[in-house]
Amino acid sequence: MRKKVQKLCMWSLSLLMLCFVSCQKEDGYELKGRVKGLKDGYIYLQVMGVDGPIKVDSTEVFDNEFVFEGVVKKPTLCYLGQGDNLRGAIIVFVENTNISVEGVIDNLEDVVIEGSKTQDAFGLYKERNDAYTLEIKKFSSKYNDLLRDPETNKDAIVRMGDDIVHLRKEQKQYQLDYIKEHPDSYVSPYILSNLSYYLDLTELDSLYALMTPRVRQSYEGQCIENRIKILKSTQIGAIAPDFTMPGVDEKSTRLSDVYRMNKYTLIDFWASWCSPCRIENPNIVKAYQKYHEKGFGVFGVSLDMNKSSLQRAIEKDGIVWPNVSDFKGWRNAAAELYGIKSIPSNILVDREGRIVARNLREESLHQKLEELL
Repeated sequence: MRKKVQKLCMWSLSLLMLCFVSCQKEDGYELKGRVKGLKDGYIYLQVMGVDGPIKVDSTEVFDNEFVFEGVVKKPTLCYLGQGDNLRGAIIVFVENTNISVEGVIDNLEDVVIEGSKTQDAFGLYKERNDAYTLEIKKFSSKYNDLLRDPETNKDAIVRMGDDIVHLRKEQKQYQLDYIKEHPDSYVSPYILSNLSYYLDLTELDSLYALMTPRVRQSYEGQCIENRIKILKSTQIGAIAPDFTMPGVDEKSTRLSDVYRMNKYTLIDFWASWCSPCRIENPNIVKAYQKYHEKGFGVFGVSLDMNKSSLQRAIEKDGIVWPNVSDFKGWRNAAAELYGIKSIPSNILVDREGRIVARNLREESLHQKLEELL
């Protein structure tokens, strides 16, 4: 068997400290797989990095079987797959023990992973959490069917909607309770990392504080810590992080140069392909026209990847304020700096760059500007 081993010592932004190295079997882990449907060739052991999945090890597949050997510093969430992305990959917590993976690649739900205590804990958590997800999916399907005839099904739609909301609350509470009850489990930072974009700073910070120091040092734990830092740097009262980015005319513009020219500036994260953004744009245009002479400005940050699409949207929507983009989509540097994970999203700052409000939409934007100007 031919084997390729790569070392990974530290990832940018101090988000991960992880090392996979060659070793004797008794010193680390042996990960044996027998998975039907795999193609002969290479299979990769990947971990999630700052800019996407990183291949930390690879080995050959022969007759649906493969073996990895190595060492991890701590139980580590990994993805087994033959592609360049994580689609169709098998999730496994690797720790220094003998681990077996058996099943069929086209039916990941029935893949059996044994030998890892962390994986066992993850499996128990996932079983119940997946049950919630499946139930919500069933209810959502029925809900969509009812919407085909909204007048006839009016009462049923309301009841079904309430049931879905109730199930989602139950699922979230189960996830939060798991974290609180298992502060020393590496499964907990995985759960909290997935929840981190739906929790406010206070709740996220308090849950993170419950975890033991060793668990916080996991990659997922470091992601949460980074998310907390971003939220603290962009909360109301903080000075908005400054950045410079090229505009559609390719001339670079600095945020601070823009907000110093206005009494209040709306930093608007959007994209031409985002329907809710395009629906909100006329409202921002209206606010700009009404309050610009009083000192209101807008600074658009586009998460587009195509310059022509952005230019067409700017022209069609009547946008006259500065718009910048590095055309990296969700990896837009400013969006990452501000922790933007959904759009439309905006931040209102004063002339000194101090954040005074967040996510003002529709009438709330006009009300806030009326109050301030």
